[in-house]
Amino acid sequence: FLFAWVVLFVISTGAAAVVAEFCARQIGILGWGAGGAPESATRAIGAAILVGVTALAFTGLKRGAMFQNVCMVLKLLAIGAFAVAGVALFDPGSAVPAAATAADAAPSLAEGMMRAALPVLFAYGGWQYVTYIAPHIVNPQRTLPRSILIGVIGVVVVYLAANFAYVHVLGMDGLAHTEDFAAEMARRTFGDVGGTVLVAAMAISSLGVCTAILISTPGVYVAMAKEGLFFETFGRLHPRTGAPVAALALQLTIALGYYAWGRAGTLVDAVVFAEWIFHALVGLALLKLRRLRPELPRPFKSWAYPLFPALYVLLACAVVVGSLITAERDRTLLGLSVLAVGLAVYAPWRRVMAQYVRNES
Repeated sequence: FLFAWVVLFVISTGAAAVVAEFCARQIGILGWGAGGAPESATRAIGAAILVGVTALAFTGLKRGAMFQNVCMVLKLLAIGAFAVAGVALFDPGSAVPAAATAADAAPSLAEGMMRAALPVLFAYGGWQYVTYIAPHIVNPQRTLPRSILIGVIGVVVVYLAANFAYVHVLGMDGLAHTEDFAAEMARRTFGDVGGTVLVAAMAISSLGVCTAILISTPGVYVAMAKEGLFFETFGRLHPRTGAPVAALALQLTIALGYYAWGRAGTLVDAVVFAEWIFHALVGLALLKLRRLRPELPRPFKSWAYPLFPALYVLLACAVVVGSLITAERDRTLLGLSVLAVGLAVYAPWRRVMAQYVRNES
């Protein structure tokens, strides 16, 4: 219950709002130039992205997945091309030194690493969303582990290649003093046209990410409704498209609320903080169930058990504790508040749902 609650009220809706804002700002740069679109236009574009992607999800999971796959392929081609070209074509000796800017007092090494890790974990996250559509996957016992493993390895390779190109073209000093370093790398390698193409690729990429979030997560709310933990309405599927229309509409409403709030940095840290609490709990549940219920079927194998699950739990706990220590208080407070409200409403909610089920029957 708590996982689905936090997914609905922070993790997926907050992530969708953040990604939609990023996509809107890239579209603003394409349409209005380097300075971007006026804030009012940016807000309208982002809201239209959330509404448009949800409308696509109304037509069914298959169409949404096809659109997301097209965005992914275009993104990988663009990032790969720029990474290879940046390393092969650019001469680092020709770089113009970046102008120095005033910096805040440097944090300690541990604090600096944790501050840097939060947005990185947000960027690398998302591999778990494929599990939300497991009922629609053929032979999930075989397909899910492979898809997650291949996806994670692919993301790591692509991101490391891009980062290597950034360092090669801009240098560490240039990275430290350049906010939009991806576009700057493209401009130095290919000129202004390269910067424009990369901005377009980033817009397409973020649109695909937003699509993946919004079309996959309603599977959690549907499962929640089928377990009697949410109103039956949100578990119903459209008879023709199979889309969970009510669940999609609820998700869109909350995502639009976060988007209107307009605090992307707070949402990023809140999403990572809340998400990794449940990553740790899932690992602990695996360790506990393997010990208490050895007779249960094990469709997914755990390599080097219990080493990897235990290591995963330790790392997840480190992320949660590090978030509490290093992130600004309001950023973790959002995640904690939603979690606390979920704990408070669970018992009365169960009673309400029991009465609702009796009335429906």
